[in-house]
Amino acid sequence: WNAEQYRQSVDEIIALAKQCYTREQAELCMTIMRNATFEQVSGITIPSTVTSIDFSLWADMDNLQNVTVDEHNATIKMIDGCLVDTAAGTLELCLAKDGKIPEIAGIQTVEAYAFARCAFTATDLYIPEGVTELKANALAGISAVDDGAQLTVYLPASLRTLGRCPSNLTYNYAGTLQEWNEGVTLQGFGKHDYFYLTTTDVQEPIFIESIQK
Repeated sequence: WNAEQYRQSVDEIIALAKQCYTREQAELCMTIMRNATFEQVSGITIPSTVTSIDFSLWADMDNLQNVTVDEHNATIKMIDGCLVDTAAGTLELCLAKDGKIPEIAGIQTVEAYAFARCAFTATDLYIPEGVTELKANALAGISAVDDGAQLTVYLPASLRTLGRCPSNLTYNYAGTLQEWNEGVTLQGFGKHDYFYLTTTDVQEPIFIESIQK
């Protein structure tokens, strides 16, 4: 799907509207373009010809429950409830109830909104070793089945880049505070953004802005 195909679809809808016998029929036809949303989509199928995915696709799919990928797709795979770009080593979307990222997938990057459609049955989210980057908003929209539950995100020692993330989660880094300060770069954070972090040698949560200055 691209801009050219979208334009073609719009032209076809307009041509169809012009064939209507009444104004009411034409207006009803045209509302397809105005009201088209992904809110009611509960499942999608990805054909074998798709080679890349735009993460913004999930932004409006509030009711998305499952994704099916053609078995002949060479790079895009569903692995244990996770949509993975195996060529890029990128986690595109996690639908696993426990939020578990399969280690066999070789994930290096967690894409934006990867957990936006995952309602957890657990209170801990483990980002496996080998992951080097969580892109900005990778954890945006993350939620627990129990709204009152506090989610803890366990960050691997391999992490090198952490994009803007929610402040209402607890973060635990599998390295020392010194290793964090020397090895992890923050990206996409605004001047009022913050979060709390614990490390292997600092058990009391630290206000992250105060240690990045």
